[in-house]
Amino acid sequence: MKPFAIYLYGPGGGPLPSRFEDVAVRLEQIERLHFEWDGSFAWRGEHREQGEGAGRWQLDGMLYDLGPQIQYVDLKGSCPRHVWRELVSILVGERNDELSILRLPHREPWDQRGFEEEIWGKPAQPN
Repeated sequence: MKPFAIYLYGPGGGPLPSRFEDVAVRLEQIERLHFEWDGSFAWRGEHREQGEGAGRWQLDGMLYDLGPQIQYVDLKGSCPRHVWRELVSILVGERNDELSILRLPHREPWDQRGFEEEIWGKPAQPN
């Protein structure tokens, strides 16, 4: 569980495929997540599994919208992979499109798969 600071965009660097109000309602349903209607949120918890991912985690984010669409999300912190995936699901709904990621502070593009492998390692292969 490595710390990260990113801008999260929709497919191809465009807006996310979700409306601000829809994402806000989904964020408000999450336990230990504080959401403000200015777009800011903080989500914290504790990962109890043994190993490198154990310990407290926190994500701080800001949703930036223009009209009804979320243009991008400013996100920093660290969390277990399952929390990241839950957040992505909240942000994009059931869509399975590849998101675009900009690594901060260097502003380097990062594809979603490369980002996940860098932060959490390669997923375990099924036996």
